[in-house]
Amino acid sequence: MAEPTAFDDLIVANAMRVGIDVDLFRRLIAQESNFNPSAVSPKGAGGLGQVMPDTARDPGYGVRPLAAEDLMDPAENIRFSADFLGAMINEFDRDIPLALAAYNAGPGNVKKYGGIPPFEETQNYVNILLGSPGAKVPPERSYRPVARPEGKEQASNNSFLDSLPDALAYLDLSGMMETPRTQMLDSSVRRPAAGSGTRALKQMGLASLV
Repeated sequence: MAEPTAFDDLIVANAMRVGIDVDLFRRLIAQESNFNPSAVSPKGAGGLGQVMPDTARDPGYGVRPLAAEDLMDPAENIRFSADFLGAMINEFDRDIPLALAAYNAGPGNVKKYGGIPPFEETQNYVNILLGSPGAKVPPERSYRPVARPEGKEQASNNSFLDSLPDALAYLDLSGMMETPRTQMLDSSVRRPAAGSGTRALKQMGLASLV
């Protein structure tokens, strides 16, 4: 499990706001800056999401620009990074590898090469974040992992008669194990013969339960 950082709340809040996978976005921030808000690359990218000043000033794709004075501000930098990654995901039809490549190398290069650009840095970047370059992650796993509905029965290969309680419940429902309650009050009513329940279990192939 990844070690917690001072920026986890910002990462989670912005990933959920944009609708991108929280773990993916956290790995992106870790890869870009190792959670160092003062990180500056040799090319001039700055902050937690390593945003280039030119991109911050004019990102396009409907992304709100990031002011120069806010470039190194953790909250604004993460906000912009989440917005830009979300825009790339939409631009490339929810293809996560292409969106990550666009975040790293620019959408123009992804379009120019018709896929992940042949840059070692970009290909390694996608590989590190996803585990296999070019692998297309299903949208439901890349964006909003679907929680298992509460109260829904889980599919199983097991028979509903796999346990003794289930078998007895079945027999009870079928009228094989219990004398009708209206008759139980009458002590003159003859109860089922001894062993009738056992015979019923054997007939159903459940002899191992008796």
